[in-house]
Amino acid sequence: MKNDLALKIQACVDNELNATEAREMACLVQSDAEERALHDGLIAIRDLTVANEPEYKLPESGEFYWSKIKRDIASSGTLPVRESSKAPFWPAIWTRMIATCGVALAIALLISVNRRGLVGPQVHEIESALDEMSTITFHSDSANMTVVWVQNADFN
Repeated sequence: MKNDLALKIQACVDNELNATEAREMACLVQSDAEERALHDGLIAIRDLTVANEPEYKLPESGEFYWSKIKRDIASSGTLPVRESSKAPFWPAIWTRMIATCGVALAIALLISVNRRGLVGPQVHEIESALDEMSTITFHSDSANMTVVWVQNADFN
């Protein structure tokens, strides 16, 4: 049985469904043994809970109880005022300073790493050991490739 169906059966037992849904659930419960067992079990649990629920009585009547509260409010003149829940000044300043310093440190770290060449385009130079040879290097980050053109220096 699906969880949604079990919740719908429980809503039916608790009289939380409208008339149309209640009729549909009654037909559905009558047609399936598993659903009927869940429905009957939920009704039994509800009845046992209601029958065995302890009954608490106030030492005085409800009207007298509420009149005492009304008199206490009237005698004090006003309702109690809570203290302000604002945070103290210095901890708020320290929190902002720490956040600002953290951001500044992160920016400084990124600038330092970028200047050392650890982030960003990497340029590799290739040197020729022969004086009569020349090279041209091209690197493309988008294509992730490097092209090296090697030619004879006399070819110019």
